[in-house]
Parts: sequence; structure tokens; C-alpha cells
Amino acid sequence: MQYFKFFSLFFVLMLIPFYVSSYGRNNFHSKIRLVNDGDDRGVYSLRGSWYPLKKVPYRDVFCDYPQLAAYSFAVPYIILDVLHLKYPNTKYYGCVFSVLMMLFLFATVLLLYNLRGRKKYYSLLMLLPASLYFSYNRLDILPVFLTVLAVSLLLNEKYKLSVFALGLGVLTKWYPLILFPVFLSFYHSRHHKINFNMILVYCLTIILGILPTFFWGGMQAFWAPYQFHLSRDFNQESLFYLLRNIFHNPWGFKTFLILQFCIMPLAMIAKIDSYRSFINWTLLSILFFIFFAKFYSPQWILWVLPFLILRAVKKRDLVPIIILDLVTYLYFPIVFDGYPKLLTGIIFIKTLVLLYFIILILKETFFERTPTISCFRKH
Repeated sequence: MQYFKFFSLFFVLMLIPFYVSSYGRNNFHSKIRLVNDGDDRGVYSLRGSWYPLKKVPYRDVFCDYPQLAAYSFAVPYIILDVLHLKYPNTKYYGCVFSVLMMLFLFATVLLLYNLRGRKKYYSLLMLLPASLYFSYNRLDILPVFLTVLAVSLLLNEKYKLSVFALGLGVLTKWYPLILFPVFLSFYHSRHHKINFNMILVYCLTIILGILPTFFWGGMQAFWAPYQFHLSRDFNQESLFYLLRNIFHNPWGFKTFLILQFCIMPLAMIAKIDSYRSFINWTLLSILFFIFFAKFYSPQWILWVLPFLILRAVKKRDLVPIIILDLVTYLYFPIVFDGYPKLLTGIIFIKTLVLLYFIILILKETFFERTPTISCFRKH
């Protein structure tokens, strides 16, 4: 019966890209991108066009993503090659890309299902509207899968493999970088020593991942994506935008930048010796990073949702998770596309929900001494 449930889930997720690309491509004649948002996949197809054009990524074809992401953008072209389908048809590229992302969503659900000891069905919260929407339309579920895989390997005491997976996540999107101190501290707290092999494997994974860029395009090619992101201004969906009238001077931005990364040094000296504390510190690292970012993206809900699911013990813990997902879907695409005058209001609500999680986890991590029942399976 369990295998039948997994197969049913797999079958449904695989059907979604074909249904949306065939019947929901124009979002059922709505101006709101209800199910299909081809903008980012169009960008991905351009970033991956180095493959059909036989060009060098970063040097000849600009890419604002890390190396593994640049290579993954070419994978749909390779599959279309094998299937003898024409490149110019962006519908084909988008469909193949989304099929791949649905595969990673399915794999993420399985990992969460396996990690949870009780109430394994909580892993199905990854199928909530915003999570499903951004898994289908964005790249982010790939680094999320790699990050959850790294956590699974770590909790199963496969330490070198765990940081290898984490390094691959960094090469897909940079945010898993902030979790490395939590991984090291977890090992140190349990074994009372530094695992230098973890540091070596992690660093080598990232270095070997970026070396081809140096060989093919030099320093200019390597620096291009970082230069792009450092030059980006804030957007109206961030907390920084909501408080922009307070921070007219550059110290405001510097304060936010410090707060973004403040959990990393704290994690290095923290005692993270239980699965629960590990998940809490992981969540704090990601939540602080996105909460104080000058530029906020709605798909970032995928970064935190798996760990909120792992942290949930009782059914009442699910309520704020569901609220965050529904508010995120309302914010984008509903309000963003259809009711822009309400955008500031929905962003304010989204910010309050994130703040709720931050306060809740900070309270448990620093002020509650009573141990909390773990939801993890025993390793």
C-alpha cells in the first residue's frame, strides 16, 4: 500500500507539467499567472543556451547563477536533443524543465517522509499551493532537495557525503553556504572535535565546481554573477523596503547585512547536539538570511518549508506553516499580478508570519530549557 501511495504521488506530479503546458499555459485566460509563470523558465532557457549554441557559459553566455545551476539549465536542451525536438519551441523547454523540478519535489517529499519518525504525512505539506507553484515554475526545488539530502546524510552520520551534497547545493544557489557552520557545530557538539575531513570535502566540492569557469573564461567570467547580484537594488517585497524611510543612510543597509549573516558565527559556538536543535539552528540561519535581505523573492518559501515540516510535532504546528504558504501564494501571483495596490499589505502580513517563526524558534533555542519531543525517526 505504501508503494502504491508513492507511485500515485509520482504519477500525479509527472502529469502536472503536461497538463499545465497543454491546458493551463495561458492561465485559463487570466491576467494572473495562476499556475504557469514562464518568465523565469524563459530566463533559464537563455542561461542554458550555451549548450545548443556551443558557447562557453559565463564567458559567452551570461549567467547570474552558480555553476551547477548553469549546467542544469542545459539539461532540458540535452533531453530535447535525445527526443529530436526543436529548441526554438520554448513550450518544450519549459515542460521538460518543470518535469525535472517535479522529480526533485517528489524526491524531497520522500526524504522528509523518511526523516520524520511520527506523522510522516506532514511531508505532504510540500504540496501546498505556493510550494507546488514555485517547485513547478522555479529552480529552487533543486538546491532545496540537495540541502534536505545533506541533512538526511548528516543525521545518518554520513558526514563527508552530507557536506558534499551541501556543497552541490551551494553550486546551485548560494544560500546553503550559511548552513555549513551548523553542520560543523552539530558534529563538534556530538563528538567534541572538529571534523577536518568535512571541511576539506566541502571546500573541494565548491572549488572543483567553479574551476571550469576559471579555465574557460577567467576571472571576469567567474566574477560576473557576483557582480550582478551585488549591484542589485532592494525590491518592494523586502523588509528593507518597508522600513526604507528609517534607513536613509548607508548604516541602515550595513545593519541589515550584518543581521542577515549573524547566525553563522553564533552557530559556530552553539551547542547543537540534538536533531531538534539542529533543525532550529538551520531554520534560524535561513530565516535571518531571507528576513533581512534587501531583495526578497516569494520562491524562498521553499528554502524554509522542509525544515518547518521537520520541526512540526503537533497538528497546531501546521497552522502557521499553512498560513505562510497561502499568504505567499496570495502575495505572488494573485496580488502581485492582479491587485498591485494591495501588495504592501500582503508583504506586511508575510513579514509578520516570518517574524513569528523567528521569535518562536529564538525563544525555544535560547530561553526554553525543557527538552522538546523530537519528531525524527531514531537513527
